[in-house]
Amino acid sequence: MHFNRQHCAAICLLLLQSSAKLLAAESLLPNFIIVSIDDLGYADIGPYGSKINRTPNLDRMAAEGRKLTSFYGAPVCSPSRASLLTGCYAKRVLPIPHVLFPGNAVGLSPAEITLAEVLKSKGYATGIVGKWHLGDQPEMLPLQQGFDEWVGLPYSNDMGPASDGIKSDLGKSLPKEQGQGQPPLPLMRNNSVVKRVLPDDQQSLVELYTDESVAFIKRHKDQPFFLYLPHNAVHFPLYPGKRWAGQSPHGLYSDWVEEVDWSVGEVLQTLREQKIADRTLVLFISDNGGTSLSDNRPLRGHKGSTWEGGMRVCSLAWWPGKIAPGTTSDAVTCMLDVLPTFAALAGAPLPTDRIIDGVNIWPILTGDNATQSPRKNFFYYRGLTLEAVRQGDWKLRIAGQNAQNKKNRPQLFDLKNDIGETTDVAALNPDVLATMTQLVTDMQNDLGLDGPSPRSRPLGRVAHAQPLIHHDGTFTTQATALPFDAYSGYFVSNQFQPDAEQSFLLIHDQAEFDKVFGAAVVMRDKAHRLPVRAFDAQIVAVAIERGDSLCTYKIQSVTKQDAVVSVRYSTEHGQSDTARYACPLIVSIPKGEYEAIQFINNGKLEKEILYEAR
Repeated sequence: MHFNRQHCAAICLLLLQSSAKLLAAESLLPNFIIVSIDDLGYADIGPYGSKINRTPNLDRMAAEGRKLTSFYGAPVCSPSRASLLTGCYAKRVLPIPHVLFPGNAVGLSPAEITLAEVLKSKGYATGIVGKWHLGDQPEMLPLQQGFDEWVGLPYSNDMGPASDGIKSDLGKSLPKEQGQGQPPLPLMRNNSVVKRVLPDDQQSLVELYTDESVAFIKRHKDQPFFLYLPHNAVHFPLYPGKRWAGQSPHGLYSDWVEEVDWSVGEVLQTLREQKIADRTLVLFISDNGGTSLSDNRPLRGHKGSTWEGGMRVCSLAWWPGKIAPGTTSDAVTCMLDVLPTFAALAGAPLPTDRIIDGVNIWPILTGDNATQSPRKNFFYYRGLTLEAVRQGDWKLRIAGQNAQNKKNRPQLFDLKNDIGETTDVAALNPDVLATMTQLVTDMQNDLGLDGPSPRSRPLGRVAHAQPLIHHDGTFTTQATALPFDAYSGYFVSNQFQPDAEQSFLLIHDQAEFDKVFGAAVVMRDKAHRLPVRAFDAQIVAVAIERGDSLCTYKIQSVTKQDAVVSVRYSTEHGQSDTARYACPLIVSIPKGEYEAIQFINNGKLEKEILYEAR
């Protein structure tokens, strides 16, 4: 075949175009998805040996990816999630003895830099669908911690009143409430309470989270994204979906395991259908070890402990074309390592003004089984107490140490040959014991062995914390005094104002308001009388009906930090307090004889409450 200049030019052009496309594809930032199951046992899924739970989608994920058989979380929920999102030991960033509860005044500090914030620095869309459990006060919710959007529960699905089915499994009788009990469990969208969670809502959580996750992927398929999907399943109470309940011969727990397997399959299939599987890293984990309902074999112990069964979790890593299919690594990896690994793959810089305990484990995800972990050691904290340390195959357990009690002396286990921690070999390996003991001493000089440590960073903390839903069923945003603007314009929280130095945006007419926020359907609540009188040109007093009485508030100051607006006010009796408002935005406008409080979410007017002014 003979080629003329035109043929050569055409071939060169095709080669250049192909090279350009290849370079463009290689320059695309990878997507990241973390699927976390709550309280899943080590051997509850097929890839880790389950003989009773049918998990075909996770079986396929393992066949197409890599098992990480020495991946660690924490003994319980909140610390594990704090480590995952900050790359730090929980005692460093969330120094609490156990987990967070509804209405707690503390949580993960907004000053912490989360994985979502690290990736946003590279232009990632960030979303969480599922359980948060790092603080339920407005300053500490996901949208104030780097996420663009959130649908899910603020904490575990067992944190609520027994009368709502929160303390009993599907179909079981309701236990008697002890005392006042916990406030109602809220379902959240962004910073808004959507509804009070009841049994039907519990049953629909996995399907809801799956649908929301699939929609998130489809919305952001043309840009890099980070999706965090922490299911509430399979945490007690057990509420498998209506299509799944009763399908397994092994009971509700197995039903729910099989439903979350379906959920994983839907997510992975969406990636395939959208043709972005080859640029998406998916990590499947559990937050901690399984409960007594689970199968943790061959590990010893369960959730809440620092035995392997309390902290070592089943984990799968999947990235077609990047991670070798059907492979396994027993190198030590953990929650701490996710942030530095994802940051490295995204080309995002790590914070330099603070300690990050995690390491980049990308070589473990792509190397062979002999690849050594860049992680030199791992410390097992239970709350504020150090109970064990691992280096290589050796684990030194110091939990319950007492010089007066020989039964509680340090124990040394060879995990390679004794994964079930059955035999103490300390006496046979004095040199190893000495090395491991030195690691404990080193950590004693860092985060300490027990109790608070000066090396821990401050918790997020608010005054006058409130639950998201009060015991009487009212939402916090509805029960708090709302500030009114005394100027001629409309009062609008500064969510959409590009100049971050300004706290408020004044919109002067309805046309301008419509231009900014767009048209939306208005749901009208019953009008209540709301007297408003001006104290001076810039301050107003607001009276809100509370039961049979009226409480009058004088607005003293309004400040804004990130997405949270704080209003300082005092009552007629001189008592001062601060109310905090996050998204949805709170807008006060005059409407004829009424004052209208409007709740705006993502630029859409979702609710309007009319008050009669006089």
